[in-house]
Amino acid sequence: DGEDNTPPKPSFVAMMMMEVDQFVMTAITLDMLAAEDVESNPDELIFNITSPLSFEEGYIVSTDDRNLPITSFYQGDLKEFKIAYKPPAVDSDTDRIFQIEFEVVDTEGAVSDPFAFMIVVKPMNTLAPVVTKNTGQLLYEGQSRALSSSHNLEISDEDNLDTVKISVIDGLRHGALTVLSSRRKFFTPADLDAGAVIYQHDGSDTYSDNIIFRMTDGTHDVEFLFPITVVPTDD
Repeated sequence: DGEDNTPPKPSFVAMMMMEVDQFVMTAITLDMLAAEDVESNPDELIFNITSPLSFEEGYIVSTDDRNLPITSFYQGDLKEFKIAYKPPAVDSDTDRIFQIEFEVVDTEGAVSDPFAFMIVVKPMNTLAPVVTKNTGQLLYEGQSRALSSSHNLEISDEDNLDTVKISVIDGLRHGALTVLSSRRKFFTPADLDAGAVIYQHDGSDTYSDNIIFRMTDGTHDVEFLFPITVVPTDD
């Protein structure tokens, strides 16, 4: 009756760790955490958190509800940048290292050995740019919407806001960003103030198009996750 199902295992290609900036919601990507299984579709493997973080250590969320800690998710969610780590709201001037334990389950119910995943939360440089508002964007399939300081994405910088540039480093697979109607490589906080940054969904059957942004003031770089949720229309 066929061969025995082999249990999944963590992928040796993934780093099994992530570094995040203090206070910054950060996507867990496949180069940080991944698993493999001979018989399964990789997207359908399930990660279970077997020893969760304590309250002071932050929590793992899905961009579907960023205030609700989760205990399991599909590997396919990692591919769509839907799983993120939210660091604790407590300030620290030193590196903090937290550990989560995961197991992976395949579609037949076979379970991997537990394995560790490390999270390093780096202290914030007070002169680095800061995301002061990040509520994400909700829109219907095929729609376009502005990213703006007043509505959903606001950036501040202690000493040189006028030199800050924000660019896309990953995600944005189901749409496009334009600035003043042109596809520029970056935009600025002033563009966000003016409502000049527009996200246009491509009309595909997708439920999210999360973006990983990097902002820099020329000296300090900060990466963060901006969630875009797409509501399908019946067509």
